[in-house]
Amino acid sequence: MKKIIAALVVILALIAGVFFATKDAKSGVAKTINDGIAKTVDGAVGKSAGAAIEQQIAEFIARNDIFETTSAKFYPGDSNSSGFIEGVVKKEKLQAYLTDGVKKIKGLADRDDVNETLNFNPQEAFPQDFAFRYDYAVKHSVKDVADGFEMNGTIKVQTPYYAEPIKEFFKTDTPVSTHVLFGPTERKFEAKLADIDLSDDGDIVRIAGFSLGGTSDMSGDIIKGLNFKLPELYMNDDESIAIGLKGFGYDATFINGVAKSSDLLKFVMSDVDYKASVEELVVIADKRRFIVAANLSSQGKNRVKDGILSSKDESKIETLKIADVLLRNIHSDMGVSLSAKLYEKFAFAKPDDLETLKRDTTLLKDLLKDDVKLDINDFSFENSLSKKFSLNSNILVGGFIDEEKLFERMGFSGKIKINTTIADFLSPYDSLRDFGPMVEVYADQFVKKDSNGVKMEFRYDKASNSFDLNGKLIPLPSKF
Repeated sequence: MKKIIAALVVILALIAGVFFATKDAKSGVAKTINDGIAKTVDGAVGKSAGAAIEQQIAEFIARNDIFETTSAKFYPGDSNSSGFIEGVVKKEKLQAYLTDGVKKIKGLADRDDVNETLNFNPQEAFPQDFAFRYDYAVKHSVKDVADGFEMNGTIKVQTPYYAEPIKEFFKTDTPVSTHVLFGPTERKFEAKLADIDLSDDGDIVRIAGFSLGGTSDMSGDIIKGLNFKLPELYMNDDESIAIGLKGFGYDATFINGVAKSSDLLKFVMSDVDYKASVEELVVIADKRRFIVAANLSSQGKNRVKDGILSSKDESKIETLKIADVLLRNIHSDMGVSLSAKLYEKFAFAKPDDLETLKRDTTLLKDLLKDDVKLDINDFSFENSLSKKFSLNSNILVGGFIDEEKLFERMGFSGKIKINTTIADFLSPYDSLRDFGPMVEVYADQFVKKDSNGVKMEFRYDKASNSFDLNGKLIPLPSKF
């Protein structure tokens, strides 16, 4: 398994290399696709278009900084050309990539003992160089080259140490296929992983149709969008726990583009529109479909302006069943805004960063001087008889003072509604029905009647340091 994981890591790096060159082109090869297109004049034969494309392949090889090219060949044609690139990724480079990647993931970039801390040896993970071959076919013609060209390829693992387990795992020694559409103003790219279908001592793993893709400018330096798809996933073990996923997809569009980088923060802290969907999610326990969710979707946007990160999201789940509890039409509409600096500090904090924040109240005060707002515009769902629960709420804190006084600005309000009685809402479910009357008695002190149902309105009053529940003020401790 370690060999397979190691090989997959390298394959991902190669995919990045196929899609994005990583250093300046060598002298004499720095010709862009648009240069090549401009020189393909009206009436030129297909081989002229092929020559322009060959120039692009040469530029890619020159700009690459991941592997060393050992052999390359281009076969021009009238409207279809082809070729191959053979290369080697040195084990020393792989070991360095792995160490650096794990440091970033684990937040241990400042620690010298990272290898010992994580209990792994990069030399064991990558004991050999990684040799590969990339075969590609290019579709082009005099007409098509004016709008760009299309290239399809496959990556074959050649080093036996990595190739043998890969072939056993994927049933092929070409586990990745690529598709790139060039021009005239952007690149569209996709890499698709061969299907995985394994069964071993009761354990089953199936991954089908997984792909990664996106859009960039013609240079590959500015990322305009990213997407990935996972049409089918199924995993179980001999403990009778299984997870099934169908029809997962995610698509992100970077409004202003993002400069190519291995720093995840640059992608997160950018203006982005996104959408995601899942056809079905199933969790099986003791051979029972314990959790079943169908037709999940989410769409939203993040914006960064004047140092404030704002995010809006709307999500839906058509049906969700947990044991015998079936919920329908789950809907959430939420918005969050906070200091971008605050988000960066906490979302990507290393252990040492958090310790520093505890000691340095001045830094914490600076991070929390701007308002942090959470708006739950709607969170609602229906039971199996279409009776509805709904919640909306607004939370605000800002202007941190100290651990005693907390914030200059604090706000908390909202409303919960059920359009029937609590007992009636729980009545369709065998596991909850008997608790309905008891819950109603307990909840009676918190809710009030609202037509045929019940509701609860709440609000924090900072001036009196009290909690307003359905119009009744409840004093809070002085240190709150």
